[in-house]
Amino acid sequence: MVNPAIELILWTNAQRAPLAEQIINQLAGRVTFLAIGGERQPAVTDLARNHDLPFDDDLRKLMIEHPPAGLLLLATDEVGIKDLESAAQSQMMIHTIAPVTSSIPHVSPTTVHCGLLPRFNQCAGWAQAADPLSSLGKLDQIHFTNIGPQTDATLFAQLVDSWEHLLSMSEMPTDVDAVLSSPQAIPESLEKITGHLCIQARLANGGCIQMTLSDRAAMSRRQMMLFGDEGQIIVTDTSYELYQPDGTIIDNWDGGTDIPSYAQLISDSWYNALTNPYAQAVDEALVIKRRKAALGCAHACLISARTGESETPGRVLELQV
Repeated sequence: MVNPAIELILWTNAQRAPLAEQIINQLAGRVTFLAIGGERQPAVTDLARNHDLPFDDDLRKLMIEHPPAGLLLLATDEVGIKDLESAAQSQMMIHTIAPVTSSIPHVSPTTVHCGLLPRFNQCAGWAQAADPLSSLGKLDQIHFTNIGPQTDATLFAQLVDSWEHLLSMSEMPTDVDAVLSSPQAIPESLEKITGHLCIQARLANGGCIQMTLSDRAAMSRRQMMLFGDEGQIIVTDTSYELYQPDGTIIDNWDGGTDIPSYAQLISDSWYNALTNPYAQAVDEALVIKRRKAALGCAHACLISARTGESETPGRVLELQV
C-alpha cells in the first residue's frame, strides 16, 4: 500500500547514516520524507542533500518548520527530553532503535512514548503464532537468540527488547547470571555494552530463561524456543512451528523468504505503526511498569557480568525506583 501522505522526519548521526539511507530506500514510494536532522557531519548533511531534503541539527526547529506525522530517531545525539515532550504533545508518533534512557527513575510517559523498533513481538513469525502460550501448558523454559553485526541493533537495545518480550510471558526472574565477552572492559553504563552476552535466569516456578545476545555476530538471527509440558514452539522472523511433546507438528508457517535485513525490519515495523495507529494503542501504565522491570533485569545482567556473581532483578529495581 502506497501512502505518500505519511510525512516523516529521520534523525541520525554519522555512524547511522548508512542505515538511514537504507531505510529511505526501503520506504521509497510508500511515504514522504520531509527532512533529515542530526549531528552536523558530512555523512548526515550529504545524505540530506543527496535526497533533496532540508537538514537541521535543531530537532525542535525541524519539527516546527516541517511538522511530520512520524519521527524516527536512529540516534539520540543532541535530543533532549524537552524535544521529546514537544513531539509527544503534538501527537506525533515517535520511534527509536534504542531506549532513550537506561535510568529506571527516568522512565516516564514521555520516554515510553518513543516506540522501540524493531520489536520481536511484531515480527511475522510471532504474528503467525497468534496466541502461542495457550498451546504449551506449563511453560518450563524459554530460549532466545537475538544476534546481529555492529551495523544492526546495539546490545543495549537487544537486551531491553528481549526482556520486555519475555516479561510479557513470565514473571520477573528471581536471579540472573550473565557473562559478557567483550573486546573492551565491561562498562558501568548499559548504553555502552558491546560483545557477546549469555544470560541464564531462574524463575520462581522452577522454570528458566536462557538468552544469547550479540551486537558483534557475523550474521543476523532472532529465534525464540518455548518449552512447555504440553507443547513446544519455535519462532523466527520468518517462520513458526508448534510441536507436541512427542515431536508431532501441530501447526506451522514458513514465510519462504530470506532473513530480513535490519533496515527492512525497521522500515516495515515503522510503516505498519504509522498506517495502523490504533493497533499500537497500549496501556501506558503497563508499558511503564514493563519497561522499568525490563531495565531492572538488564541492570542485573550488567552487574552480574561485572561481578561474576548472580544478581536479583527485584533488588536492583527496588534500589533504583
